[in-house]
Amino acid sequence: MTEPIQLTDAARFYALSPHQTAAFEWLQSQISQKVLDEFAEKYRNAPEPKQKPQVTGYITPELMQAITGHPAKSFDSVFCNDFQEMIEITGFDQHIDALQMLTANLCHETCGFVYMKEIASGAAYNYRADLGNTLPGDGEKFKGCGVLQLTGRYGHQRFSDYMRDHHGID
Repeated sequence: MTEPIQLTDAARFYALSPHQTAAFEWLQSQISQKVLDEFAEKYRNAPEPKQKPQVTGYITPELMQAITGHPAKSFDSVFCNDFQEMIEITGFDQHIDALQMLTANLCHETCGFVYMKEIASGAAYNYRADLGNTLPGDGEKFKGCGVLQLTGRYGHQRFSDYMRDHHGID
């Protein structure tokens, strides 16, 4: 049996594929104009943003500026709090030498947290069995991304499994 679809997931993973567009067009044709108008109102009128979350740990915009050389304004509270949470969850906050090496590696992989996708096309990774890239275009589709530049179909699938992403990868 196919797992029920959530419209928020369909919208999040919408990639302008013809079958996806056809599905959205069909759905729209099934909905009354009144419901579509109400949806448009809710969709277009976001609530006023609440006060920005505050930085809660020692990973601050100023620290990130000192580490990367990029302006502190490049690092918002969401980035800093996520980074803080990641190092606490993984235990790196308990080992300063390991945290320094991790941060140096992350900075290297992303040019100081500027590039979250590999700059190269990824074509060099096509048909790399060691990365799990067995299908045409896998190199480009699964090129390095994220702070550690996770690369390859195999690595992406393992991460998806770890995160319990029920959508998996295509």
